[in-house]
Amino acid sequence: MPVLQKDYSSYLFCIIIFLLLIIVFLLILALKRKTSQSEMYGSAIQNKADENNSIEPVKSEEVMAYVPVEPILYLPECDEKRLVEISDKEVLSRLDNLIPGLARASATGIVNAGLSGETLYRAILPQGEHLTASKSMEGAVRGVYHNQNGINGDVNFVAKDLAKANAVNLMNVAMSVASVVVGQYYMTKINQEMGKISESIDNIASFQETEYKSKVMTLANQVAKVSAYKAEILNNDELRKNELIHLDKLEDECAQLLTQANMMILNCADGIAKDFETYESIMLYIQMWVGFQQALMSIINEIANMKYLLHKGSVSRKQCSALLPNCERQVVEVQKALNKWHEESVAAFGIDISSGQRLRTGVDKVIHWLPGLFNDDFNFKSFDPETAEMIDTQTANTEWLRHPLKEGLFNEDVQIISKGGKLFYLPSE
Repeated sequence: MPVLQKDYSSYLFCIIIFLLLIIVFLLILALKRKTSQSEMYGSAIQNKADENNSIEPVKSEEVMAYVPVEPILYLPECDEKRLVEISDKEVLSRLDNLIPGLARASATGIVNAGLSGETLYRAILPQGEHLTASKSMEGAVRGVYHNQNGINGDVNFVAKDLAKANAVNLMNVAMSVASVVVGQYYMTKINQEMGKISESIDNIASFQETEYKSKVMTLANQVAKVSAYKAEILNNDELRKNELIHLDKLEDECAQLLTQANMMILNCADGIAKDFETYESIMLYIQMWVGFQQALMSIINEIANMKYLLHKGSVSRKQCSALLPNCERQVVEVQKALNKWHEESVAAFGIDISSGQRLRTGVDKVIHWLPGLFNDDFNFKSFDPETAEMIDTQTANTEWLRHPLKEGLFNEDVQIISKGGKLFYLPSE
């Protein structure tokens, strides 16, 4: 009987062990299934993320932009002579932010790709054109380099402050820098012209009109001052707008002084002088006013040019020079009256400008009357060559009046040349 009881207990123990094994097996199976599902779910999420991420470069390429940059092995001599060094620190800084390393590229031979000789780099700052993305580097500016066999590769310059900018922003920055470069170049030329104008005013003999001369000289100096501080003005919108208002006032003052000069010329060129000596005296006085007239017309022209530059092309050249055509018409009418006066005077006094002689008059004519019967040369006498020169000057045409900057100056692409570690502007003209 005890033996049977022992067999029953062993059987029960085996059943319990078997059930435990089944439970463990089911638990393991359930855990594996859960892990597999998690992995599948995670994989789906990753695939979705990868799909989303794969779209980003496309978007980036659509909105990112570059400024074209290319190495050049040869620059024509005519272009070499026209290069103007960019020395303004703020402009150089903005160019370096836009195209980092451009200046250093020509100094160190970056990306020369085996090209021999001095390699120059040219960057094109488009004005009003769409820029194109660099496909290999987000936020980069891209250029190509080539040799005699054609395109040989490309180079990327990353704009460090614009790494996440879109095409519109980069285009605006490029256009802004380009307009400052162009503006500074032409403002420098205006400043040089104003120096010549001031010198011409200073050379005008005006013992009787010192107050008027002082006003004209002060006006010229004020206009020259605007062109001298070109960098500060072009880089500061508030200063630029203030100077535009200032130039409007200077333009009005210049027009008033010009009207006064025109009236003085008309008053002097009224009627034939009583004799040749008086004619010479009046002519000398007119010469002073013609000098003022020419200087003031030149100043008005330069003011119109500066207004166009300070507007950075946003206002047409025609609108900036709205006062100029009226001033020119006044000068042309004065010129016609002056020419007529000289023609009548030349005929009245028997003047031969080419030979520098005139008919004798008064007692001098009586003295030489008899010899003049046998030799006509005795009927004439020489006069001062400066008198003939004044007549030519005062009867000259008025083509000198027009020296305007061309329309659309700010719509042209701007070429920046990197040479010897320095940056230069290559004007389009």
